[in-house]
This record gives sequence, structure tokens and C-alpha cells, in this order.
Amino acid sequence: MTLKDRTPSPGWDRIFAESGHFFAEPHEALPEMIGLLRARSFRRILDLGCGSGRHLLPLARAGFPVFGFDNSPHGLMLAHRDLKSEHLEAHLQLGDFRDPLPYHDASFHAVLSTQVIHHAEIETIRGLIREIERILALGGLLFLTVPKDKSQASSFHQIEERTFVPEDGPEKGVPHHYFDESELRELLSGFDIFSFTVDKADHYSLFAWRRI
Repeated sequence: MTLKDRTPSPGWDRIFAESGHFFAEPHEALPEMIGLLRARSFRRILDLGCGSGRHLLPLARAGFPVFGFDNSPHGLMLAHRDLKSEHLEAHLQLGDFRDPLPYHDASFHAVLSTQVIHHAEIETIRGLIREIERILALGGLLFLTVPKDKSQASSFHQIEERTFVPEDGPEKGVPHHYFDESELRELLSGFDIFSFTVDKADHYSLFAWRRI
């Protein structure tokens, strides 16, 4: 596990320190993603915002070379512990998506990011999507989920248009940008979206190919 010299976000590190595996079950669409990866013989996969490893483990069990990136040392320690307990491996990187991602151009065949990219203001999100495009091979697969509605707390304060910070609940103090479908599609103009749904948790969920 590689550590990066930047102070981690106190919000999610606090959540993993206090709650452990805050998210434990893989997303319902992960089997579909694995099928798409195998159909195209894709291999290298990045879980952007991997947390405590809920997707790293099943992907590693399926035989994929997996990479995990997160800003929480506690989350990555949990992921490392669970991988080690099953004699599995993943390349874990501590970092902050407000910085350029520490990977070469076209490094990955696939990137998944579940409930992560919305934790920022819109200009940071735009920059992150450009970074995802940069590190994903042409024709590569993106799986992305973001929240559809403000359900993380009972009270919020607004910091910019469509961006709010919960004032209570487990994600207190962590910024949330709430997309509508048209905004999300515009931000992902470098991708060919072939599946756009609302999942069981009432989150926008999409699959897309990196445009060639």
C-alpha cells in the first residue's frame, strides 16, 4: 500500500474509523460489470474511492488485477486486512482526487466509482472526470453511481448550486453534489453511455465506454 503525503479527508476517514465497513456489500450491478469485462478480455481495473474494499475483494477473487484509490487510511487498512486474510492482492493507493490521479495515461481497461465523485464542488468533479478519461484506455469501461436525492441527512447547508453539506447523519460535513440526468450526461460527453438506470438504493447508476 502506497501512502501519499496529503492530509486525508477527515469526513470519510472518521466514518471508517468509527464504523468499520460502512459499505460492505458489492453493488448489485457488479456481476454485470464482471460479465462485460470478461466479454472483452479486459484486465486492469481501478476502483476509484474503494473505501474498505467491498468491490476489490470480489474482483480479485474473480482473477482481475485490481487497483484501489481512496483518501481514507482507515478504509484502506480494512481493505488490506481483508485481502490479506484471503491471500488476495490489490494495489492500494492513498490519495486525494482533488489532485491529478497518480496513474499513467490509458492505464486501465475499466474504472468503477460508486458513490464517490459527487463528494466535491462541480469544478473539482469536472477535473476528476477529465482524469478518469485520461487514465482509461480508449474503448474502456466506466461504471459509475451517484446519489439521486438528498437522503443523507435531515438538514443541509448549500455551498454552491446543487452542492450541499449534511449537518447531521453519518456523512456530516462531507460535500455532496446532486446531479440531474442531463448534467451528468453533459459531464460524461467523452463517453458513450449505454446503460443509465436508478438502482435499488435510488442512485443513478450507469455503464459507459470511453469514446474512441
